Amino acid sequence: FYLSLSVLEDSGVLPRLAVLTDRGMTRIGLNGRAIIPMIVGVGCVTMAIITTRMVGTKRDRVIATALLGLAIPCSAQLGVILGLLAGLGIWWWFGYLGVLVAVLGIAGVALDRTLPGDSQALVTELPRLRLPRPRNVLRKTANRSRMFLVEATPLFAVTAVGVSALEYAGGLSVVERVLVPFTSMVGMPTAFAKVLILGLIRRDFAAAGMTGLAITPGQTFVGLVVITLFVPCILSMLMIFKEHDLKTGVVMWLGSWVVAFTVGGLLAAV
Repeated sequence: FYLSLSVLEDSGVLPRLAVLTDRGMTRIGLNGRAIIPMIVGVGCVTMAIITTRMVGTKRDRVIATALLGLAIPCSAQLGVILGLLAGLGIWWWFGYLGVLVAVLGIAGVALDRTLPGDSQALVTELPRLRLPRPRNVLRKTANRSRMFLVEATPLFAVTAVGVSALEYAGGLSVVERVLVPFTSMVGMPTAFAKVLILGLIRRDFAAAGMTGLAITPGQTFVGLVVITLFVPCILSMLMIFKEHDLKTGVVMWLGSWVVAFTVGGLLAAV
């Protein structure tokens, strides 16, 4: 993804993409630069959270980070979701996409009206279009990849140790029993609690966990929406705490619970 972004940037396409999307992003309290973290988030939300540094003010970064953690599925999760929806029909895919876009828009507007301050206007220079220069592209890709690995590798290690310790101590079984009431809220079987636990660890694990459930097409659709809107994976949450503060991270985490099960409950009722 860093390689692709470097090609787009060096060719002059990326600044134009920011300008083209600026009006739409302004409606949700951001400017056109925020389209870049959104694109990166489809690859990896953790990487995209680091990329929000280019958005502008702290307020803009909070909005962009919240939307990334809420309604942008990473590529690993999206691949499994597409596989599950393929068996249901294309209209289910359009419905899934429509729900995510609606949640993204509503959440963005709500955050824009709730958080104090104003969005930073987009001021950028449009370079001329040209063929990317391989040396520039490789240098940018190497620098950004190195930066990501330096910042994310310790978090990967801490996450792996923490989850393993929790599982060894029997903590995951306790979490599963706590999550059972939430499954009934969205019309899903008790086994869906295990899927939610997997989602706490990694989003794509949750999507893969749904392949073994004996559920109807409607339940599959609701379940996929819930695990997409559900809390970011542990690694992404650690990155949110690192980039912002504990209070902001906790609010985003709890907000994801509220949105996921509210939207899931409404869809199940329909």
